[in-house]
Amino acid sequence: MSRSRPSTSRHAPSSGRSCAGRWAVSMAPVCSSPTTPSDLVGMNLFVGRLMPLEAGVGVLEAADGVVTVPWPEGVAVEPIDDVLATLAPADVALHAARPEGSARNVIQGVVEEVAILGDRARVRLSGSPRLVAEITTGSVARMTIRTGGAVWASFKAVEIHLMVERGPTDTL
Repeated sequence: MSRSRPSTSRHAPSSGRSCAGRWAVSMAPVCSSPTTPSDLVGMNLFVGRLMPLEAGVGVLEAADGVVTVPWPEGVAVEPIDDVLATLAPADVALHAARPEGSARNVIQGVVEEVAILGDRARVRLSGSPRLVAEITTGSVARMTIRTGGAVWASFKAVEIHLMVERGPTDTL
């Protein structure tokens, strides 16, 4: 007797650039509420045009903001369209005041949501660009982070992972 297995489809974050801006997950017979690609993969996702800035550095001009990124090794220094970049929420630091330091990306935002996940919290920020940061619940309490409150976020350019075509046989 043969048993049928449910079909599954898995996509890497890089598949997001070929999909719509909203996704839904179907697990028969239930379909999830539509969500953003960022929410689905649990990462900050940016899609935009990569522009040279200075030696070894570029900016990714996404629809909701600009981030400074390292220029990908082995890629011609010229504008590149439809570049996908990811940033882990744990790589985003939150601050009560504008931070000074080596992080090239400093963004002011308003807390839209705080989701507690055990001893960690995911903090969703409006800003340019919109971000999700993952911090400890102790930091949430110490910084009195709450919905509607203003905070600063920072992250280093080197924390951003770019997915850029490198040649005719490479997809990413």
